[in-house]
Amino acid sequence: MQVISSLKQSSRKKSLPLLEYPFLYMWHIVLQSQAKIEEAIKPLGLTPVQWRIIYTLYDFDSVSIRELSDVILIEASVLSRMLQKLEERKIIIKQKKNKDQRYVIVQLTSKGRKFYDEVIPIVIRQLNIAQANIPEADLQHLLHTLKIMMGNVYRSPFAFDST
Repeated sequence: MQVISSLKQSSRKKSLPLLEYPFLYMWHIVLQSQAKIEEAIKPLGLTPVQWRIIYTLYDFDSVSIRELSDVILIEASVLSRMLQKLEERKIIIKQKKNKDQRYVIVQLTSKGRKFYDEVIPIVIRQLNIAQANIPEADLQHLLHTLKIMMGNVYRSPFAFDST
């Protein structure tokens, strides 16, 4: 943030000045928070992606690989490798759920739930730091606004005007 706040914006007229572009701040928030969480969970032998898998499985009990890929925003090929590593460590189990052998659900093991219990305080601390000095009503409004924005970007087929 120090870098951003020390920059002097160009006096050129712009339709969208960089420092008014909300995604700039979102990127910084996500990347900095993930970097801090990554550093804190490294002794547990977990990566941020593995943590997101554990977090998602804890919250949803069991999901298909496709659903998991959609929720944590990771390509299926990368996810498959991550799941294999977590399965080897007995953190997750994969099960074929019906006659279609391609349909696999993923669940946490008791060992996976213990990892969740170890990491969630770290994540909560980071979230609390990021949200410090922001009134609860503002945080609720922000969450509501972000949900609307997320819905908007998924509905929008193009980032350009096709007219």
